[in-house]
Amino acid sequence: MLSWRKLSMKLHLGLLLLGLLFIGLGGLLYLWQEGLERSPVPGINKTAPAPWSEPPGGLVSENITYIVEATFLIKNERDVSLPDIVKVYAPPNTTHQKVRIVSVEPEPFLVDRDENGNLRMNIKVNLSPNSEIWVNMTLEITVQQYEADLNERAAMWPPLEISQRYTEPTIVWNVENETLRKLAREIVGDEDNPLVMARKLAYWIDENLEYKPNPENLTRGANYCVYRRNGNLIIFGDCTQAADVYITFARSLGIPARAVSGLILMEKEEVQWRNLSMEEDPDRMVEHWRPHIWPQVYLEPWGWIDVDMLVEHSWGVYSWRHIILEVEGEFVLDVEWLKMVESMVFDVEYIEYKVTPLEG
Repeated sequence: MLSWRKLSMKLHLGLLLLGLLFIGLGGLLYLWQEGLERSPVPGINKTAPAPWSEPPGGLVSENITYIVEATFLIKNERDVSLPDIVKVYAPPNTTHQKVRIVSVEPEPFLVDRDENGNLRMNIKVNLSPNSEIWVNMTLEITVQQYEADLNERAAMWPPLEISQRYTEPTIVWNVENETLRKLAREIVGDEDNPLVMARKLAYWIDENLEYKPNPENLTRGANYCVYRRNGNLIIFGDCTQAADVYITFARSLGIPARAVSGLILMEKEEVQWRNLSMEEDPDRMVEHWRPHIWPQVYLEPWGWIDVDMLVEHSWGVYSWRHIILEVEGEFVLDVEWLKMVESMVFDVEYIEYKVTPLEG
């Protein structure tokens, strides 16, 4: 019995010592972990955190949905019967616009996309001499209006694939123009944050644009609208010239940029129209027909951000007033923008967009 009691005491003592050892090791492990959490990591401090640890900010947004009824009058002005394929362009789905095609009449035999991904309705049309046809398209368009509240410290340069696609030169965005490249670099200075650079370019254009709506005899393209006046470079023109210069600036600095075009609304319910069979004073036309073009830049981690320097006079604001009808991105094959309807044979005589907000 005595030997068994001694053995039992030794066993309890051994278990007690083992428990104390585990407690000690646990305390050391806790202190070590605390030290790791509180110790500065080389290369990262409170004033310069890693970009992926920064809250990116975001977009303060609200949706509005419209029913849009597009109408096009197509006419055969010739003295013979002719066939053709009329191409009607549907507004695109973008980061902040979603489109549902409700109906197209006459019914298209083919739906495809152009070089920039814009959706086309291909409609077979046969017209006798001096006859006409109405083409109608009804759409449901949801616009995500927003104001960007972005954290500069979270901005990152985009992936290589996006950069390669949206920094190339085009017929209207000549990023190899040394005057424009030098001016863009002067505007941003030593800044290397793409978000800050994009803002600086927008503010400079807003301050140095000599606005002239529908300038006559002015070829589209950034090469043709930057002038020197009183020793300073200025931009002469309207939304087209402002967009072309901004996109050229951004692309020359490695910031992906593209143009979007569409309609600007004055009211949430209105009809915009244009009669192409008659000449009209541009100053009068704006009362019922307001096409518009503006740039977008691609910034990580947010995606495409709107830069409308004429309507909103602000960077990163996209309102209920904007309806995008077309995207110009990788390819600009024609100096004319905003393709709504095309025919190789017939004349487009009349265009109308009736916009009605969808209740609820």
